[in-house]
Amino acid sequence: MAPLTLSAECRTLAHADGSPFFWLADTAWELLHCGTREDFRHYLDTRKAQGFNVVQTVQLGEINGLDEPNAYGHVPLAGDDVRTIRSEVLDLTRDLITMAAERNMVVALLPTWGCHVTGETHPLFRTPKLFDVESAAWYGAHLAATLGDLPNLVWVLGGDRPALPHADIWRAMAEPLHHTGHLLTYHPGGQQTSGDLHAEGWLDFHMVQSGHLETFNPAVLIRPEWDRSPAKPVLNGEPLYEHIPLGLDSRNPRSDANQCLDQWVRSLLAGSCGFTYGANEIWMMWTPDREPISPVVTPPFLGADTPWREALHLPGANLVAKVREYFFRDGFADRIPTEVNGEPALHFPRSGEVITYSAAMAALSV
Repeated sequence: MAPLTLSAECRTLAHADGSPFFWLADTAWELLHCGTREDFRHYLDTRKAQGFNVVQTVQLGEINGLDEPNAYGHVPLAGDDVRTIRSEVLDLTRDLITMAAERNMVVALLPTWGCHVTGETHPLFRTPKLFDVESAAWYGAHLAATLGDLPNLVWVLGGDRPALPHADIWRAMAEPLHHTGHLLTYHPGGQQTSGDLHAEGWLDFHMVQSGHLETFNPAVLIRPEWDRSPAKPVLNGEPLYEHIPLGLDSRNPRSDANQCLDQWVRSLLAGSCGFTYGANEIWMMWTPDREPISPVVTPPFLGADTPWREALHLPGANLVAKVREYFFRDGFADRIPTEVNGEPALHFPRSGEVITYSAAMAALSV
């Protein structure tokens, strides 16, 4: 497959021939940290069969990412110096991306979780500051040289952090990555957008994170990015995860597939060019033997109770392809967010069709 690009209208991502690409991603932040190559195959085969076409994961993770060895016994760095990143770790990343390409899937790779740029003290995990402008430029260039020839990559900077006041570090990391010809975006914190970076030449499309409150309307993040000029595609890269305690509070009920569906539908009606699915036990690749994830957290972390191989089959994961089929119709690149009788709607000028919130929920709810 060829690298993704932008549609002529700059309202969607696109294949090399210009046809729209509907972003249907799964969140597997800890896959590279915890998984074996056999795990990669099982995970990718399952998600491919369910209709996913993108996997979001991270190279230097937040959950003990520097100190806990991966499945092959390797920590990523010798000390806290990114210039010592181990070739064995990047070989594993290359293998995952190659396996995804064999299944016609894209890997959206975060070079590092945002905590290692900001360096704030985390209450649960060791999150030292690893990057300044110089080391970020080196790291970006090293990843570009090591992985940039692979066709099925999208680079995602950030990782649950606002872009400011560290834009100079992100810019230094982004520049060599952008030269690989792959698209770049930025994953912000909860109820935040990448909008502060709109003027940056390296930011090809916007990402928002509506987060894990079932009452939050992602349209309030997506529509302002849709309305910016010049136009850039926008998508919800982290809506409500399935089976996660609402508000990330383990005392609260778990989210269900229909609550997640509400977030996906509201995102798409507001102009999102796809969406990212997430599940509580999948993003962290949870198994009972990983506990305790942190010595200061009473197991299980975020109430996890379903091993990740079982959690691959939660109801929401088997719903996403139906959502894509419902929304991804002729003229998707020309769609216009609107309202009909006071409710959110999406207009397709080419056909004259209109999708309303109530119609979508009636057609798709489980």
